[in-house]
Formats: sequence, structure tokens, C-alpha cells
Amino acid sequence: MLIKGPTQRKPQMSSKPTSRIPKPARSFVQILVVEDDIPVRVALEHVLARAQYKVISAKTAEEAVRLLHRTSFDLLVTDVKLPGVDGIELARQARANNPGLPILVFSGVPDPGLETRALGAGATLFLRKPLGAQELSGTVAAMLERRGRVL
Repeated sequence: MLIKGPTQRKPQMSSKPTSRIPKPARSFVQILVVEDDIPVRVALEHVLARAQYKVISAKTAEEAVRLLHRTSFDLLVTDVKLPGVDGIELARQARANNPGLPILVFSGVPDPGLETRALGAGATLFLRKPLGAQELSGTVAAMLERRGRVL
């Protein structure tokens, strides 16, 4: 219910000057997604694009390595299980060639040592599938914020 008349308060303006650093537009943040399972890849692309990130995808680690050599990315998101070279080796190669690149590795394989191997190979973070949309977008935002890419 709206209250009208003399009891309604006017919003007060702060006397402090506000100096805000403009946030970079998320569309300038470029993420490489590596996933061979088409429905999962499309879902990852959709979630990240909906969060206003620019997404480029690869089906294999080999394709991802070629893209990493040609293009600058702000984040690498990869599944462990890929045809040929797996996501852990991709993380190792990406870390060697791009030391500051945040790397998110995920897997649905119930292997207890997988997280340790992924982190040892250079992954910044490891998540288990299934990934929820909010979990993925929140994790990506936090990783980019830590890197100073998105405030």
C-alpha cells in the first residue's frame, strides 16, 4: 500500500561524492569452453552467454590448444574426459603457455584422485558434474573477479 501525504519521506541524497570505477563489460570477457558432449557444451555456452560472456568452444584439447595459441582468453573451462588428450593434460599445457590464465576443470567421473591431479596440473578450480547454471555462472564470476577481469 502506498502512503500519500505529509508522512511520505523524500529520498535523501548522500553528501559523499561517489567515484566509481566503471566495470568492464562482460561481453569483453572471452571464455574458452572445451567439451566434446554436444548437449553439455551447448548448455555451458548458453549459461555463459546468458551471463553476457563471449564464449568460444572446442570439442577437443588439441583444438583448444590451437585456439589458445591464436587468441587471448580470460578463462578456460574444460571437461576432464575428452577424446584424445584429456582435460588434465590440457590444463597442464594451458598453464605452461598462459601462466595467469584461470582454469576451471570439471568432471562427472567418480574418481577420488581426479581433483588432486587436475589441481596439480595447473587447474585453478575443480568442480563435479552435474553443474547447475547458478553454480557455473557464480564460479566463473568469482574466478574472473579474483583475476581482476570483472569487478
